[in-house]
Amino acid sequence: MKVGVSLKGSYLDQSFPAAEEKYIEVGLKSHPKKRVSGELNGVGLGCEFRGSIRLVGSESLRRIGLSQVSCQIARCSTVTGRFLRKVGSSWNYCSLYLRKLMALQGAVYKALPDVAEDLHPMLLSARCKDELLLFSVLSPMM
Repeated sequence: MKVGVSLKGSYLDQSFPAAEEKYIEVGLKSHPKKRVSGELNGVGLGCEFRGSIRLVGSESLRRIGLSQVSCQIARCSTVTGRFLRKVGSSWNYCSLYLRKLMALQGAVYKALPDVAEDLHPMLLSARCKDELLLFSVLSPMM
């Protein structure tokens, strides 16, 4: 049985205005970007909501999956350029594009072929595999 998801309802409709009143009452101010209601996707109290695909979980859940994929790539040693490019860009996103962390992917960047060769399998260097494993280990701290 498929259950529909509704963002409307008496309790939900009342909770945001009630919270705003209590914030004012105790002298707290909410950030303008966090005054959001009725959205399908977002992050609240450390929990990621992706209503469009009906997922509620930890933001770190996606990093754990990326870590598992990276470990499997390192173990198999063979990957297409396209897949390595996607994994590398996903780690860039997780590292918030911090130059210090992006610098740890030097071998991954060097291993990327021309886009025209992206679909051909390639053998990863030991250094490239080490970098993927390093990001897997660092992921809980990102």
